[in-house]
Amino acid sequence: FVWSLEVSCPFSCVVSHVTLTSPFFFSCQVKCWIIPDGGLCENMTESAVDMAGHQRRLGSLLWHPTANNILASAGFDYLIILWNVGTGAQVSRIECHTDTIYNIAFNFDGSQLATSSKDKKIRIINPRDGTVVKEGQGHAGTKACRVIYTSENRLFTTGFSKMSERQYAIWDTSDLTKALKMEMIDTASGVLFPFFDFNTNMVYLAGKGDGNIRYYELVDDRPYCFYLDEYKSNAPQRGLGPLPKRAVDVPRCEVMRLFKLHQKGLVEPISFKVPRKSELFQEDLFPPCLGDQPSLTADEWIGGADKPPLFISLKDGFVPSEKPSFVAPEKKANEEEQVPRGEK
Repeated sequence: FVWSLEVSCPFSCVVSHVTLTSPFFFSCQVKCWIIPDGGLCENMTESAVDMAGHQRRLGSLLWHPTANNILASAGFDYLIILWNVGTGAQVSRIECHTDTIYNIAFNFDGSQLATSSKDKKIRIINPRDGTVVKEGQGHAGTKACRVIYTSENRLFTTGFSKMSERQYAIWDTSDLTKALKMEMIDTASGVLFPFFDFNTNMVYLAGKGDGNIRYYELVDDRPYCFYLDEYKSNAPQRGLGPLPKRAVDVPRCEVMRLFKLHQKGLVEPISFKVPRKSELFQEDLFPPCLGDQPSLTADEWIGGADKPPLFISLKDGFVPSEKPSFVAPEKKANEEEQVPRGEK
């Protein structure tokens, strides 16, 4: 899974077989560390994998949902690079953007990549060759827009209107010329971050600097989205990250847990539960969820194969799979070391 606090801090990422963390800060490199089982016992200063290719600092990192060791990075150089972390090599370069890339999102099998950009456009891209499959005008406002997949044929975006009103919109991936639904939320200024739970078809909206988290249910037919309720707090949030569904408290009917980053660095877990009197397993709340194993190797995906994610049942609890050892690729000397002395 990929857990990000959506601020200028490291992504904490768990790949199928090894725990890696990939910080980007204001660097042009992607650096990955191997986190040992049981967590950190001391500071780590030596990265396992270094990947250089961007000319400006990075803004987004995203692991492929089904292929092992495939990582996407988006930079302020308007470039998206897909990497094979196992070798440290570039898989593909996507150079179709002409302005800042706000965020990137894979569909469920990783065969497509959706992006939002400062040019106010929503794009669906083939991540292997970088071709634009679909393109459309997104939110009209000048502030940041976010996009996620909620099904194979639906996109969900958050953004701003020309009058700086916060909005959400639902799109059919086959036609991005007009949103199926676009609705105003409020007039606050913080960027809204969407988090989707496909098991319950619920989307959670949390604004940077807000204290509340709204949640909605998505449906296939009109009106496409129903407001449910909101979590309220007086403490503003700098960012949030979701816990994987396989780690929630199933006996207590916990359907979502978000980790809220406070202004002073405190991380607070926020639990969303469905009240049920029965202590039996609730199959309607916990259908099979994403497992911790990949569907494809990196080479299979690079070769053109696509497979859906592997699912597991939570009825008897989650048992982590055995993690094969990860062999880091040999590091290359950095550019400064490659220049002979006296020839700079």
